[in-house]
Amino acid sequence: MKQSIPAACLALTSGFAFTGVLTIRAGVGEPPALLVEQGPMATGNAPWQWSGDGTNWAPAVAFAQTRSGVLPHRLEVAANTVKPTGPEGELYDFGREVLGRIAFRAQGKPAIFVGESTAEARNNAPRHFEESPTLVPDGEGRWISEHPLAFRYLRVTGAEPADVECRALFHPTQYRGAFACSDERLTRIRMHSAYTHRLCQFDFILDGIKRDRLPWVDNMNLSVAVESYAFGDPELLRRTLTVLGRTAGTSDINGIVDYNFLWVIGHDALQRYFADAVHLRREWPRIRAMVERAAAKCDTNGLVRPPKNAWVFIDWVDFDKNTSLQMIWLWAQRAWVRLAERMGDQATAAAWTRRADALEKLLRDRAWDSAKECWSDPDKPVPPSRHAHVLSVVSGDRRLCSWGAV
Repeated sequence: MKQSIPAACLALTSGFAFTGVLTIRAGVGEPPALLVEQGPMATGNAPWQWSGDGTNWAPAVAFAQTRSGVLPHRLEVAANTVKPTGPEGELYDFGREVLGRIAFRAQGKPAIFVGESTAEARNNAPRHFEESPTLVPDGEGRWISEHPLAFRYLRVTGAEPADVECRALFHPTQYRGAFACSDERLTRIRMHSAYTHRLCQFDFILDGIKRDRLPWVDNMNLSVAVESYAFGDPELLRRTLTVLGRTAGTSDINGIVDYNFLWVIGHDALQRYFADAVHLRREWPRIRAMVERAAAKCDTNGLVRPPKNAWVFIDWVDFDKNTSLQMIWLWAQRAWVRLAERMGDQATAAAWTRRADALEKLLRDRAWDSAKECWSDPDKPVPPSRHAHVLSVVSGDRRLCSWGAV
């Protein structure tokens, strides 16, 4: 398939620009990719940029041409062979959580069971499975799991396995940050946390490697911090926020009302740690559309009022979530102000500072119990709203955390 696009859609930072029409080749149903093999405008050398509207430009994503001819976005992460210890009884222990395809040699048709714990690996009831343990033939006398599995422990039944291994998938990266202290447990916790984040690095930052393996925006604020201190590479963060925000201004991100606010907060976190002005300029119209859409759903007091039957998540627990929801909305407004300041949009920053200050005062008047020094929900003041307390702390807003001393 050939697609022709206007010359205005692509340009070179160095000042070169195409006139006329470019021909881009792509497979049926595949996104287009541009390749200029030689000359001063070769895509492997020149600082190409792209734009969706002809106004906001950003560096184009470049991939090395593959000798195999496989399109760059279809390349899988290279597998690393991991061998288990054991077996100890019937269990193989791979020493840590991994994501990959299990492979081994065995006669007949064996079955496999995996788990993050030994108890999970010993489970036989399919209703408790969180992953598909289907095996498929992999050559003479060999079997391999049909899908990558997230696990530490493996159990094989129905045959005596040999040459057991996991073809584990790891995003190519390296640890750039380190931490150690006199408390060995704390040192291990930090390393396990960084390793867990690495397991979730693929084309996007995934919420976890065991079940849906999808990007969810509620993870982004923490993921940005972990990425900055452990790996120092913002590319996957940019991709994740970008793909999540493609519905900004038209529908709720991940289908959840409060996730709209967490998406804005995630952008603020990315700028705080990486100061990526190019990314902010590109995403600015969508961030604005999201904030304006949220503002349109507020009442005359500035409190966000989700439509009936809208999904307000915050936590799986069933409780009155109104104060907690308003707390996230206030946090998002403060984040929006900081983003506007980075964009040099002082009018927007000033207007939303006034709006955030008014919401903060309203929350204090309605939801702060001065006698008990705690947040509550006006309709259900007992027990205190612990989620609102947590959100006031993680927001980093000192005024919210210090109200108890007022």
